[in-house]
Amino acid sequence: MKIALVNFPILDVGGITTWDEAIKLGYERNGHEVDRFYAKCGRSYSCKPDEKTFIGDKYKRGEILQGEFLSYSTEDVPASVQKLNEYDVIHFIHPSPHPTKSNIAAENPLGWLEFYKQCTAKKIATMHDVNWAKTNLWYILASKYIDVLTASQQPHFPAVLQYPTNAAKFWAYFPIDVEGCKITHKRVDSGMVAHQWIKWKNHHKIIKSLEEFNSCPIDLYGGGQQYHELMKSEDLQKFIGGNSVEDENYGNEKLHRYVGFIAREVLVEEYKKVLFSIDGSTKGYNNYTHFEPMLYGCISMVHEDVLVGEHNTIPADCCVAFNWDNLAEQIEYVRANPDEMKKIRKRALKFIKDNFACEEIAKKMILGLECPQKELNTEELEHLEASLISAMENYGYWCWGTVDEADESYEGTCKECPWLEICTSYVEKNGKREIKSDDEETKPELAKEEQVIRESADTTEICVRGVKVIIDFVNKSIHIQQ
Repeated sequence: MKIALVNFPILDVGGITTWDEAIKLGYERNGHEVDRFYAKCGRSYSCKPDEKTFIGDKYKRGEILQGEFLSYSTEDVPASVQKLNEYDVIHFIHPSPHPTKSNIAAENPLGWLEFYKQCTAKKIATMHDVNWAKTNLWYILASKYIDVLTASQQPHFPAVLQYPTNAAKFWAYFPIDVEGCKITHKRVDSGMVAHQWIKWKNHHKIIKSLEEFNSCPIDLYGGGQQYHELMKSEDLQKFIGGNSVEDENYGNEKLHRYVGFIAREVLVEEYKKVLFSIDGSTKGYNNYTHFEPMLYGCISMVHEDVLVGEHNTIPADCCVAFNWDNLAEQIEYVRANPDEMKKIRKRALKFIKDNFACEEIAKKMILGLECPQKELNTEELEHLEASLISAMENYGYWCWGTVDEADESYEGTCKECPWLEICTSYVEKNGKREIKSDDEETKPELAKEEQVIRESADTTEICVRGVKVIIDFVNKSIHIQQ
């Protein structure tokens, strides 16, 4: 089959990029022809068909994989749909763009939905977090056009179960290329931290726990918001011995270094050499940076809160656990017990090979297309109601569009919705909406226009998988009719 992988650019994709690269390889090993696309409302995007592209400063952000650009600007939608109709399956690597201010203000903010509505191919979508109802609520509009909805790991599966669709649903381990992988027990006496610099991955706690540790070097990789915030702190500067990668004496005063972003194939070579890798996550999620070190013989050090989490899939005997009080002590345990580390490496490698082979994960995706679809259950209906009420309270009404009274199916777009331009003309100040414009002459007109729209848009309707939803803006209530 011909398979199109469609990405919607988002900030700090982290493991999604690795997941994308591995699932493409998995499909190809099953004999499918696979192409990758980056979809955006606009005239261009910085992807290239034959080479990877750095995102921003290569030390801070990440990379864009090889791929072609697809525009969902109004005039470009027909050509983009025609291109995607050349494929048998479309796999949306990330379900939709996020409804950020810039995406909402785009010329055709809901143009991405046309890929779900108009394309004839079977459609698979993958969720990489639990937050669709919080950060990606307009994705509910794609509900009736999905054939398979998957979670990229077990902790995200409850969000998939709550999403109101009768598509086939399942979760799978991260796809990883395990072919021909061998481990070596002769390691460099050093460690690394390679996950994203976002707050809940706890770089600040790793650094604080190791502020007196100088037994062996530890390199910090990647980038993100927390890097910029922590660079202002004395703790990080003391830990790495410098202010930035560009400093002439950077890293010379200390064993430890901030290396920044490096290409994944270079990172893999580091995993093959160093003794241990630390992941500071404590939320219960399992990350690529928990599992990838295991494949290459690098001891994966996992916070004990993760191992006791409800949805944890990491066997305790395949890693070394730590907490914030004993991290340095556990590193010394890893360094002092080579025979025990050999046993852990062997168990971890078997676990990865048995569960993460990218070709098997890709096969599961295709088999999912053959699963019978199901009607919405009570839990999904209740979650739909709660999500829509949350949308009205937190996001305004711009994403719901309009519907013809004679047509029970949702056909609206943001451009058809009178709320779009009004909502983007306002800012929140102290819990109240105020007009952005500095032009005193336009303010009364905008206020007058808003009043008229409030009076004429008391309710609207959408239809999700045959379930009719009436949204009452005045009373902030939801009425669901099956």
